[in-house]
Amino acid sequence: MGPVNYNHLYYFWVVAKHGGISPAGRELHLTQPTISAQIKSLEGSLGVALFHRQGKKLTLTPQGRVALDYANQIFGLGQELYRSVHGNGPNSTLDLTVGVTDVMPKHLVYQFLIPAFTSDLPIRLRCYEGKLGALLMDLANHRLDVVLSDSPIYEDLTVELQSHLLGECGLAVMGTTELLARAVGPTVPEQVQSLPVLLPTANTGLRRLIDRWFDRHGLAPRVAGEFEDSGLLKVFARQGLGVCFVPAVLTEFLTQTYQLGVLGQVEDVRTKFYALTAERMFQHPAVTRLRQSAHDWLAVN
Repeated sequence: MGPVNYNHLYYFWVVAKHGGISPAGRELHLTQPTISAQIKSLEGSLGVALFHRQGKKLTLTPQGRVALDYANQIFGLGQELYRSVHGNGPNSTLDLTVGVTDVMPKHLVYQFLIPAFTSDLPIRLRCYEGKLGALLMDLANHRLDVVLSDSPIYEDLTVELQSHLLGECGLAVMGTTELLARAVGPTVPEQVQSLPVLLPTANTGLRRLIDRWFDRHGLAPRVAGEFEDSGLLKVFARQGLGVCFVPAVLTEFLTQTYQLGVLGQVEDVRTKFYALTAERMFQHPAVTRLRQSAHDWLAVN
């Protein structure tokens, strides 16, 4: 077998990413027969089939999935090389592609990301929101530069990813003035027990912290709603449908924006925030700045 034809491999990579030859052809500005011939040549040189063909639909074979993993790494490194070489020119713009778990408070994400715009290099920011598992796959495949999360990377994950602790803060319980006036009891746990609560869904780091706090104090309040999206949860809280648990660093912002009052602090609970990155030869300069500035901001708030 001779060396891999990287032009053919690139066509395969684009087809696999788009899930078909037609959309790949539009990106590559090539005809379908041309792309099909290039992929057939790649399969011939490798000695394996990379796609199952069912009419116009293409699915990866097991060998195709292996080839895609290598292609992701090869062309991901190529993109890093280009950015490293050309990212420091006087008129250059750095792309910063960020994944955000849907439970992360939006204002906190803003506070983490805004310092990236104060660097000497112009930044073009792209933000994608989703579930942690899907975002980690995009991170491993070099489609994201960093993921912001309230949970670290799973210990049993096999790909080379890293968790960087940005910082931590306490939790506060907030709600409308009218709702908080209905609280009964001298302590925060008793008052929470007497009110409806709005919670993040069970697959989040914040929810696990809240549930452990409930168990520690023997609480079983009425759950009025569970939300994957932190912004939607706060909209419901603003309507007085329940109290919510928020990072204490955001109480001033939520008071001004959502007209919520503070019931009290949740004792002995700290929520943590992480920047998740992949092992790379060239670290994105904006990610380095983001990590440092987020750490500094959380330390003083």
